Formats: sequence, C-alpha cells, structure tokens
Amino acid sequence: MPTLFGPRVIVLSLLVACLASVTTGCQSTSRTRLDEAVRAYDAGEYNTARDRASRVLADAQSSRRYEAAYLVGISSYQLGYIDEAERRLTFSSKASNKTVRGRSKAMLGRIRLDQKRYREADALLTSASELLDGSDAARARDLAMDARTNIRTSERTTSAQTTMYAAPESSIAVEPFNPDIQPVASATVVPVHRFALQIGAFADEYRALAAARDAQRVADTHGLGLVRTLPRMDSRGRTLYIVQMGSFENRFAADRARSRIGSLELIVAQEQR
Repeated sequence: MPTLFGPRVIVLSLLVACLASVTTGCQSTSRTRLDEAVRAYDAGEYNTARDRASRVLADAQSSRRYEAAYLVGISSYQLGYIDEAERRLTFSSKASNKTVRGRSKAMLGRIRLDQKRYREADALLTSASELLDGSDAARARDLAMDARTNIRTSERTTSAQTTMYAAPESSIAVEPFNPDIQPVASATVVPVHRFALQIGAFADEYRALAAARDAQRVADTHGLGLVRTLPRMDSRGRTLYIVQMGSFENRFAADRARSRIGSLELIVAQEQR
C-alpha cells in the first residue's frame, strides 16, 4: 500500500540542520542509522527501515527520536502493522519541526480514511495541510475533501433511512370509501432508480481502485457481481470516484443485503450508472 508522504525530505532537511549547527546535539550514530533507514525504505525494505529507525527511537538520549518515530510509523504502515504505525505517528505528530509534525498528522489522517473514521481524518488532514507546503499541502487538502465527501454521503443516507423507517402513521392519508366513484385502472409504475451498496466516494482514483479490489472479495462471497468504480463530477467540478456493488430494486432489498454482509461501513445509496 502506498505511503502518503515519504521520509527522505524530512530526514535530509534535518540532517542539514544538524550539520549546520554544533548546538543541535545530533549524534553521528543516530544520523547514520536514520540515513540507512531512509535508503532501506526507498528500496522497499520496510523491515530493515523499521529496525534501523527503531534503534534510534529506543535511544532516550537521541535528539532524532521524532524523525525516527515517523520512519518507524510509515514503515509499519507499509508492513500492515497499523496499531504500531498509529502509536509511532501519534508520538512524531508532537514534534517541534513543522514538516515532521505535518507529515505525521497526514499519515494518521490517511489511516483514519482507511478505517472510514472520516471526521477524525478530516481534522488531521486539515491540520496537516496548514503545516505543510507545496504538493504535500495540496495532497493533504485533497484527502481532507475526500473525508468530507464521505461524511456528507453518510449523513444523507442516515437521514433518508431514519425518515423511511420512522415515518409517523399520521403522515399516511387514507381516503374514505365512496361507492359512487368508479375504479380507475392504475398506471404502470416505472422504477425511478435502483439501489446499491456503496463502499465510498474518493477524490483519489488510486484509493478508489484499492477499495474496489478489497470489496470484490466481499462481493464474490455474497454473489453481488463485479464492484463498480464510476467517476462523477461534484458541485465544484471536481472528479469523485464512486465505488459500489450490487443492484437492488429498492432500498429495503439493499439494506437486507447489507445486514447479511454485517458491515456497518457500507451504506445504501442510489445506484450509479
């Protein structure tokens, strides 16, 4: 899985700062291990990167512990050790260096997006975008927008379901029987739209495709066919990628399928075509 922000810019910029001043207290051993960790990470050797950076993090006297924690965090994320990634990135998000702090928050926001904890993701990514510069800040803003889109989608679906299931009886009008009125043949009812189970709406196409790949296993298990990834324009003209599976005649049928799957993260939405 790709990392939102890599380590090289952070570590190299901090190495320059350390070499420029004798008061920074940068130990040559810590510097060497962090540089080795960066090279290993860039080469895709995440276990090695995690090991090298962990040694610096374990040294209570090292002045490089925040950068080391960030490296351990992103390496753990790549290895799928999400709990450890969260712990290390939470620690490095308290660094005094804005770049370390911003990228740590951005990675935590990315994890919250993966977990579909969209409000937390929005807060973290928005904060990160204010700490970072250039393309890093732009990417954090895009992912924060991704989180807000999913928040709005979830809120609309929850509101619609609440209205549907909790409509008061008094809202149903019953006409009194009148024997003088002849029955009229009812018109053919044409369905306006169908419903689907929606995995999410993503501003980032790569994340949408990754979510679709994960969801396909669920779709195969429950006979829901192919997972669909469909580009759509939002109200501001930006492209969103809608990921859905299944096709149902009505909302009730879609909701029953969601219950069978047992995933509260799925939402029932109008099918996109």
